[in-house]
Amino acid sequence: MLFVNAQTKSERLAICRACEHYVEATESCGTLVIGKTIEHEGEEVNLCGCIMPIKTSLRVGSCPLNKWDYQFSEEDLDQMKTWLKKLPNTINASQQMELLIHYNKITGQSKRNIGSCGKCAQNLIKTIREFVDNSHLKLLKTKEN
Repeated sequence: MLFVNAQTKSERLAICRACEHYVEATESCGTLVIGKTIEHEGEEVNLCGCIMPIKTSLRVGSCPLNKWDYQFSEEDLDQMKTWLKKLPNTINASQQMELLIHYNKITGQSKRNIGSCGKCAQNLIKTIREFVDNSHLKLLKTKEN
């Protein structure tokens, strides 16, 4: 399932609308599309520039200021990690479809094909790998606290 329930979306959106970086005119986090680099809790953070009524509805969405997080279960992440480990260097048509499903699941996009471009497939795999690795780190930090 790609989307959060209505209550979660509403709660997330309320948090965004109360944030000093929310731009009401564009309903975005920082400048629409571009975002904005700010200092937050002593660190440089990039605001996303996303349209928040859309981003808050996605399970994969998360606030760049960590006010709310994505809703992927540990099981979801483990399945993706297992799939990535089994992925050969050269992928066939059915593996390309699986790649697109995983990529669309974590990005909220609806990419339909990657064609025959090996570099394109590598970029999608890299995006998935980075998402899974970063998500596992977040889960570990959450468990430690």
